[in-house]
Amino acid sequence: MKLKLSIFLLGSLIMSCSSTNNMDSNPIVKNPDSPRIGAGSRIYEPQSEWEQAVYDESTFDVWPDDVRDSIETFKDTSVAWAGVVEKYFIDEQEEYIVLNFYAKHHYYDWIEDFGPENKPIKLSPSGEGYFLSYFLFKKGTDMDEMTAGLIGDCIISYGKPAHIEEDGTIQLESDYVRLIPKNFVSIWFNYGREGFGGAILK
Repeated sequence: MKLKLSIFLLGSLIMSCSSTNNMDSNPIVKNPDSPRIGAGSRIYEPQSEWEQAVYDESTFDVWPDDVRDSIETFKDTSVAWAGVVEKYFIDEQEEYIVLNFYAKHHYYDWIEDFGPENKPIKLSPSGEGYFLSYFLFKKGTDMDEMTAGLIGDCIISYGKPAHIEEDGTIQLESDYVRLIPKNFVSIWFNYGREGFGGAILK
């Protein structure tokens, strides 16, 4: 699985890691005094220079329902959403391969926990519907290897809202995608936009 993630980055093509928007980030992300920061925990750390660049330029307080209410307001805003992959679609283009992800959004407080269970990503069971994002691969990439075990993995998707489908699914113009294998993720306590310790939805 680690090999899949490594190739996932090396196989990329054409994607841009720059963003023109730099709105204020969710205070949960930037605040080291979050009630969930303690021994064995840390604020989420991007895993590559590329991800760090888009992470730094993304806003974490624009949510899918905000976009559904007014996509024109946020079409130039780089968002960062977490979810779980439910489907994927492969589109063979002339110069590259597009791997499209259909994901269910889950609230995530952007904190990693390193306890004995070794599931650092703890998502809320709640979220705000579905979104689509994508990643580009060079022609000739073994897509069977890239998609092995993909369903149920966590996806961290950075991008700009581009379109809303009739059923409310939001298409993102992707800047970066990170996949986290399902065995490192748990669906945890039910929390909302304010994160765990904020407005609990249960």
